[in-house]
Amino acid sequence: MDTVSKEQMWIEIINGPNLARLGQREPALYGRETMEDCLERLHAAYDERLRLTYFQSHHEGGLIERLYELQDQRVSGIVLTAGAYTHTSLALADALRATQLPAIEVHLAGLSARAHTPELPHRPRLSWGHHGTRYGRLPPRHRGPHPAT
Repeated sequence: MDTVSKEQMWIEIINGPNLARLGQREPALYGRETMEDCLERLHAAYDERLRLTYFQSHHEGGLIERLYELQDQRVSGIVLTAGAYTHTSLALADALRATQLPAIEVHLAGLSARAHTPELPHRPRLSWGHHGTRYGRLPPRHRGPHPAT
């Protein structure tokens, strides 16, 4: 079993659908930096006291299974960018509540960037099951034409 020592904090970054294409997908909105570039910067910025891991899935079930695995492995917390599942996945929100993992939800471009999709719920569904939210908090070179909300 993959666990973390008491001295070392373990944070897992979890990305949902379409986020494997960061740097390629809609660069005017999401920027040109890939997730690998971002992870490299994060690893360089933190010392051995932080274990930083990464998981990405285009599938809702894969994200849910990973949350339960992380609960069993006693992860310190997660940073979740769920993509469109932020707006649509009751199952993912239920898993966040069930695991009770410390979680921060991230929206790379801010929710206003999805204003062109009126059928989405006004309040993101995942906000029902986590500890905090960050909107569009990317370095200026990543921000697109939409303001952060």
